[in-house]
Amino acid sequence: MHWHQIIFCSYIRQYKTRDLWQVMASAHCFGRYVKKKAENTVIKLEKEQKLEPALRDAILSCVSQQEVDHLVAPFKTTGKHTKAEKARSLGLEPAARAVLERPLFIQLQQYVEPSVDGRSTLNEVQTGVGHILADIIAKDKDTMEFIRGLCDSSSVEIESVKTSAAKKENSEKGKFSQHKRQESNVSKFSKYFGFRRNVHTIQNFEVLAMNRGEMLKVLRVRIVIPDSVKQSFMFWCLQKRWRPQGILPAPLATLLSEAVEDSYKRLISPLLCRKLRCKLTKNAEQSAIVLFGRNLRKLLLSSPMRGSAVLGADPGFKHGCKLAAVGPTGQLLTTALVFPQEPPQRNDVDAVRSIVLQHGCDVIAIGNGTACFETERFFSSLIQNKVFVPLDVKYCIVNEDGASIYSTSPQAQKEMPDVDPNMRSAVSIARRLQDPLAELIKIDAKHIGVGMYQHDVPEGALRDALTSVVQECVSFVGVDINSCSTVLLKHVAGLSNSMAERLVEYRETHGAFANREQLRAVKGLGPRTYLQCAGFIRVNPCTASIRKEIGHDVINTNNPENRKLGRKRKRGEAEIDDAPNPLDQTWIHPESYSIATKFLRWLGVQFSDIGSAHVRQKVESTLALETLQSLAEKMGTSGNTMQIIVDGLKQQLDFDIRTNLSQPIFRRNVLCFEDLRPKERLTGRVTNSTDFGVFVDVGIGKSGLIPKKYLGNLRGDTTALGPGDRIEVEVVSVDVERGRICLAFLRKL
Repeated sequence: MHWHQIIFCSYIRQYKTRDLWQVMASAHCFGRYVKKKAENTVIKLEKEQKLEPALRDAILSCVSQQEVDHLVAPFKTTGKHTKAEKARSLGLEPAARAVLERPLFIQLQQYVEPSVDGRSTLNEVQTGVGHILADIIAKDKDTMEFIRGLCDSSSVEIESVKTSAAKKENSEKGKFSQHKRQESNVSKFSKYFGFRRNVHTIQNFEVLAMNRGEMLKVLRVRIVIPDSVKQSFMFWCLQKRWRPQGILPAPLATLLSEAVEDSYKRLISPLLCRKLRCKLTKNAEQSAIVLFGRNLRKLLLSSPMRGSAVLGADPGFKHGCKLAAVGPTGQLLTTALVFPQEPPQRNDVDAVRSIVLQHGCDVIAIGNGTACFETERFFSSLIQNKVFVPLDVKYCIVNEDGASIYSTSPQAQKEMPDVDPNMRSAVSIARRLQDPLAELIKIDAKHIGVGMYQHDVPEGALRDALTSVVQECVSFVGVDINSCSTVLLKHVAGLSNSMAERLVEYRETHGAFANREQLRAVKGLGPRTYLQCAGFIRVNPCTASIRKEIGHDVINTNNPENRKLGRKRKRGEAEIDDAPNPLDQTWIHPESYSIATKFLRWLGVQFSDIGSAHVRQKVESTLALETLQSLAEKMGTSGNTMQIIVDGLKQQLDFDIRTNLSQPIFRRNVLCFEDLRPKERLTGRVTNSTDFGVFVDVGIGKSGLIPKKYLGNLRGDTTALGPGDRIEVEVVSVDVERGRICLAFLRKL
């Protein structure tokens, strides 16, 4: 049995939301980065002839970037225009070393040269020596470790205040549209005016918010190190670390004291502040990426609406509401444009009714963007007035984040070249309800709308997180080879981008796949690749028959004219059977088909009965009499493989684990924002989970927020809830002017 079988079936048997993949990926990437940095540092020091064997071993054994920086700092040449380098270029470094090593034998007066600019007076010499001393102190490993320890044990704080530019914009608000936008930004960050937090206790979302406010020039952020740190540092340097041997003359003592203070104020303190800001930002970004992955996983594993035609609606005021009817396999059927308003216009009602009845769209997916409430009210009135009879139509609010971005993307242009970009977003909204996993992976990671501050996180890290989550979800769910896109197919184990494109192109040219075995006919898909990918690929007869109905007739691959995308057969090679195989709709790997067939014969059931209640009953009754291990011995296989076969035969054909997870919420009537009252109980669906609270869709076209303090028995743990979870909430307060709803968590449904 292969590794992917074990992983896939362990997911199926017991699904848990985990963040292990992020931790492992981050640790692996970080380890490679440190190793690379250490090797490059060794090469650089060798070229500069500064490398000794002991230093080489120490650098290569470093486990963090900080350790490498500590070891290299004394050998690092600063910029040519720094004060220390200017003093060194004047030949004052021996004098600085002498102050530390043999102060009783140094006379700075001897370094005075009236004809040399920078050494013409004793004062200039002392200034230059002080700059070199400050540089030596700032690059010392023990000194930096001591000051970092002081900061770790002290109450170092991060502070943000309102910028003068933001104050000026407030005083001039209303004059120009850009001032209005700035006013909106200012109000968003009002919490962080005069904001102070200890760097050890500050929340990750607060760091990201302050960073964004600083980027928008609304906030000025700085690290505040208490004076006690400076005092302790000065005492330690002068009395212990940098105390010269013997009695230090008064002028040199003053010079050393000033150098230590200058080193702290000009070099060490700014470096510490930058490092602390960088550390806080990196930790916050990593937390945001983990949160993004956790939310995305739950979103992609939302229950699909398979086998149903859906009418997608992209709301809008000025340009109207874009409609797109999408078939059961995601194919675009028709588009239309209506203008939802009160009262509904007759021509708009007739257009919507015609599309719904003609294509059998019993579900309407409404995007949650601008004019969502008006569009929802429009469709709700049609349902209440029984316009769609005899169909029992219901609607669902769908998160449309990224739909407009996708509509103009190369992927959308490739899929729908002759469709207006405005209509493509409606198609995407409908497909998101049909199969969230297949549609949402086409959206750029930062536009999906889950997590927090995605636009402030490094795009590469976010894209890597998206890829990892999608690969996990694809391994967990599997893909329908006759309906999936290239974007989804390339995440299947063993398939590259080019191989995924070949599979889709082969399907479009030769017709739907009838079984997994036909994958071997695709050029370039060898035995090893087939073994890797076959277990994650499903062949659903429903989608295969639908594709035939819409014009994709199966073409005989033995015909030389149709072999352009087919693999050339070797002499004596057996022909590939094109008969459907019920086992292709299970997670049982083709390598185990012979054992599964043997087990079915042993049970005394027909091969065509796979997926029926009769087979499930026979399997369960057999397990009640036989142990799994004894069955494995009788079938001549291992216990793990037997468990996979048993689990596969106990499920219905084309079983999708997502049907047991989060379900979309359907409605037939609309709830107004003004109808909400405090202490009113509502049922909603989680749309996003962040460090500061959970956003919930309660059916008013705008998500409410459950702050951490109102999570009740969850004790402020926002990770316990994720996108798609159905929960019961209580309204705490409603702010109509700001359009905000505060909710309290009651229970998970």
